Amino acid sequence: MKRREVLLFAAVLLASALLAVLATLSLRQWELSAERRLHEQARDMAAMVAEKIEMAVLKAEEEGLGSLRLVTLDPHFTPEMIETWKAQTPFFERVYLCDRQGRSPTPAG
Repeated sequence: MKRREVLLFAAVLLASALLAVLATLSLRQWELSAERRLHEQARDMAAMVAEKIEMAVLKAEEEGLGSLRLVTLDPHFTPEMIETWKAQTPFFERVYLCDRQGRSPTPAG
């Protein structure tokens, strides 16, 4: 009977050890999976932020060029109007205008 108890104890101990090893392996797999998911989410978030920044820059550019177009189409256009436009549109650091022949419609300077 003592031998049977020792074998039973060994079987329970072995089963417990096996469950502990399997639980550890399972936890490690979950950890790796969560880490991969976190990296994927971070990459996706960075891509979305880059797209939003690009869209904001394109929108600012389109709005700025649209307002510049209105300034230059004004029948009473003067070079000072460009300076006023530049002051109101800080997105653009420099502006160079030229007509279809490549000449500047504003005085140099």
